[in-house]
Amino acid sequence: MIAARISTKTRQQTPGKLSRVPIAVRNYQPVAAPSAVAQRPAVLRAVAVARFIQDPITHKLIPADEYQARGSANDAGYHIQKSLDAFISPIDKTVISDRAQLRNHNKKHGVTNTADYGPDWFPRKNKERAAELTGQTRQNKKERIAAIRYAMSTHNQ
Repeated sequence: MIAARISTKTRQQTPGKLSRVPIAVRNYQPVAAPSAVAQRPAVLRAVAVARFIQDPITHKLIPADEYQARGSANDAGYHIQKSLDAFISPIDKTVISDRAQLRNHNKKHGVTNTADYGPDWFPRKNKERAAELTGQTRQNKKERIAAIRYAMSTHNQ
């Protein structure tokens, strides 16, 4: 058998997480093998390198198999929705009895439920529409400035 020393270096894989990764195998050295294995060809045996991740808050190195990111899916609780009561679509008069049918129906007709919008959505959209109608949006202001500059450059020659 042949033993090898794996050279490693520290590399930052993702922000805040450092790990040691193998970069090269060198210094092959024969190792005495038991007589039963002596007739087999030499096999390269690599030395395992421990992997660590740096905790972004404590800045301590933690073994990768013990590390659990904060706010990961494992920390989140389950969200169970109640079943959907069957209803008749006002658009095409089909019966919708589950969420998959509702999702496909909304996609097919290009509609959505008003419950998808938060309480501040309608007042904010009304304000945006009023600004658009009166010409008070950023884009309208930029267009007016561009028109004034164009007029000044063409008429001041």
